[in-house]
Amino acid sequence: MFAFALPPYLMADIQKAYSVPALLASPDGKTGEICVLRMAISRKSGDNSPLAVAIVEDSPSGAGESLRSSIWQACMVAALSRADDMRGVKVEVTVPGTTDGPSCGAAIALAILSGLDGRDLPADFAMTGTIMPDGTIGRVGAVPAKMRAAAAGKMKRILVPAYLRFETDAESAKDVDLKELAGSLGMEFLPVENLEQAYRDIHRLPPAAAVPLPRGVLDLPATTEAAIKKEYTRAMAAADDVAAGIPKEEREKLLQDAFLATILAGNQNQARRALRSGKLVAAVTYVQYCEDAWRAAAKAWEVIKAIDLKQTPDVAGELDTKAKALIAATSTPWNILVAAARKVPETGNQFLAEFHEWAGIEGVTYYLEARLASFSEQTQGSNAKEEDKRAAIAEARLGLKFNELILAYWSREATDAFAARAELLLRGLPQMATAADPSPTERFFYGAWRAAHNDFETQTVKAVAAELKITRDDALARMVLNDIYLAIYLAEAQAVEDAHRAVAKEPDPALTRKLRVTLAQTYALSLAKVAGLAVRWSELDVQFTDAGLKYGRSELLTYLLTTAREHAVANIAECRRLGIPCIQPIFYVEDADLCRDDGDTDKVEVLTNYWRASLQAQAMVMLYGRK
Repeated sequence: MFAFALPPYLMADIQKAYSVPALLASPDGKTGEICVLRMAISRKSGDNSPLAVAIVEDSPSGAGESLRSSIWQACMVAALSRADDMRGVKVEVTVPGTTDGPSCGAAIALAILSGLDGRDLPADFAMTGTIMPDGTIGRVGAVPAKMRAAAAGKMKRILVPAYLRFETDAESAKDVDLKELAGSLGMEFLPVENLEQAYRDIHRLPPAAAVPLPRGVLDLPATTEAAIKKEYTRAMAAADDVAAGIPKEEREKLLQDAFLATILAGNQNQARRALRSGKLVAAVTYVQYCEDAWRAAAKAWEVIKAIDLKQTPDVAGELDTKAKALIAATSTPWNILVAAARKVPETGNQFLAEFHEWAGIEGVTYYLEARLASFSEQTQGSNAKEEDKRAAIAEARLGLKFNELILAYWSREATDAFAARAELLLRGLPQMATAADPSPTERFFYGAWRAAHNDFETQTVKAVAAELKITRDDALARMVLNDIYLAIYLAEAQAVEDAHRAVAKEPDPALTRKLRVTLAQTYALSLAKVAGLAVRWSELDVQFTDAGLKYGRSELLTYLLTTAREHAVANIAECRRLGIPCIQPIFYVEDADLCRDDGDTDKVEVLTNYWRASLQAQAMVMLYGRK
């Protein structure tokens, strides 16, 4: 995902038809087969209609959910690899018989790219692999069986993910060298890292020339750095002053709570680390979060002090009532976005793109309450004395409600926080406006996010449900109970959908334009998040254990982290080349870099932040870099 120039094919009529070999495997992974999908792709110059995908079936059972999701995902990732919003493109895929499976996405994407370029699709290759949002070729299973099927189908070249060299053959139950197996079957073995490399391999094109990245691609102008350092000093002192206003004993209790320790002390420590390493955007962002969180904690502490403990037997219930009242009085995420958009210049929209994260507070609350319910259930089933059980549950409930009250106070300051951050980080940088109508780019990223979201629901949740032999709803509930990031995302996703509907009703054309610029970037961030969740739950062999979740396939995650960072920095460099003030993506890269080597950090969240940087920077190029 390194080339962004508007290609000639966007102005040309295209009509191509292909037979795409999709490699499938039996459920036990012992046998494979080639299923030939017939595909037609067309584009009419001057047609501004959105991408249309038709899936034609010749059987009542037809295409399964996984295949449908893969087709849409393939279209979107192919488009992302070219920064193409797919205006006027129509894709029709004819599925023979009953066909399903997620691993043919990469082959479909190659056919789409070939169609966009007006090239014929070679008939001598087969490919297996899922595709990540940055074009990286991801996990696949039953490769030996699929390779034997490809050889039986007279294929001469087989493309597999670059991270995969050995795999256990389900037929022999032995590890096999995939390169040796390909040779013994008379096929050329082509390991590929990403979609662009695979495309060049199948068309026998020379490798893409390496584009040297400019030194200091993540650096900021001196005036911006000076403003950031001044704000860092102020916010750090303010956070310390606010914290000191809470009695030491109570402050220590706050920091014993794992969740509060993260948003209070954790952000402050990360800010110091970031400053020492010169990651100024991350440093000032962390310390601002820390200051806001301590102010919210201080307000919550004042509420507790004001409660007459003798007259209030249920303090937790009182805190719950006050938290709900605060949340009810707080603006919706959409209203927060509209209010902030009126205050900031258009290039400040990159900071507003996170508006949906305030809805994520509801997800945190849901997660905490679910954990409390689980804790209560476990406590009730223990052998402890009844009074000890009741005391433990009451203490946990009080801590939960205090956390929720802090979150409610924190969310109230969202509008002013967005505007202040935009004013600070854009200081000394050029202001830009989109040169073209942002609607097609907004529409495209919405489609890309929805395709990934649907894929997560139809494939990932379905797979967990099948493994645990429970319903999808029960599987999702159990996943949320074990994954706070999933709880946050689901709440954010609802806010994003609400915004998608609301922007169409906004009466002010100028404001609508700014909002669409913001939402295109919001959808890009949401795409990164759900892609990260899919990696966590489907790519890493998640297992439920008594000690919590257990992850596997670390070699894949290490591989994805490397490629994701490369794409993120390259996309930021393209923004810089075009003169686009790309600051928020820099924060995501700096944050990911700081956390990557921290042994206690969730590495999937690191990957997600690299993807957020990459996709938001790409959205900015498509919004600001085209005439």
